[in-house]
Amino acid sequence: MKNNSHIRHYKIEKELAKRLRNASTDQRTSRLYSQVYEELFLKIPDHPQLLRKLSDIEKKNIVANKFSFISDFIQPEDIFVELGAGDCSFSIAVAKKVRSVCAIDISYCITDNLDTPENFNLIISDATKISLTSNSANLIFSDQFVEHLHPEDAINHFKEVYRILCNKGYYVCLTPHRFSGPHDISVYFDDVATGLHLKEYSNAEIENLMRQVGFTNIRTIVKYKSKTIIFPIKLINWIEKVVAKLPVHIRRKVARLPILRNFLGISIIGQKNYFIQKKDK
Repeated sequence: MKNNSHIRHYKIEKELAKRLRNASTDQRTSRLYSQVYEELFLKIPDHPQLLRKLSDIEKKNIVANKFSFISDFIQPEDIFVELGAGDCSFSIAVAKKVRSVCAIDISYCITDNLDTPENFNLIISDATKISLTSNSANLIFSDQFVEHLHPEDAINHFKEVYRILCNKGYYVCLTPHRFSGPHDISVYFDDVATGLHLKEYSNAEIENLMRQVGFTNIRTIVKYKSKTIIFPIKLINWIEKVVAKLPVHIRRKVARLPILRNFLGISIIGQKNYFIQKKDK
């Protein structure tokens, strides 16, 4: 149920989102993303991301849940990159299991005063241009990140991820499904995201972006009870097509059902895979 705090938050975030939506590509990629989020946290000092204090058990559960999405793809010698790292608690936890970790976030506002391990590095970036070497990362992970990008910047984001990944490397992308949204502050006011979720996606749309930049072996990771199962993306796309035919208000309720939320909640993994052909002699 919305209250005065929600209304104030909504008005501020919608105005900031409008600024991003109407900006040119050059304006957005020359620090506008960072400026918008710094202004958001300045104007809303009681923002949940700044104030929410988690117990040690809650933090462990969140880290364990995220780790379940990457556990089948991570090795001790890997270089791991997290996009939209937030308070960096997950990246710091992963640092204990890999050679090195790079956490990338849009602003220092959430990441101040971190106690980090030696194999950890923090980069402030909007992830459309990332100052990391090509073919350097084994595994890249993002959760609740892609939806914050301008739709025109999404393809550049996936290009950067693909560039940074080494051959056979993986990108695990988690983002809220638009069928069950909106998932930002506009959930209390609108039928589609109008806050700083600049675009919420379907599985098919994320798959299409991945394929455009060269990803192959694209699958979806589904969590059911305590198990993590990898499904062919075609199965999930078929479920989406069926649900998409429903009226919007019914579709939202159906997409929020626990069993369908497991399938439609977007958790896609794509693999970088070069196919090198020998030149004819």
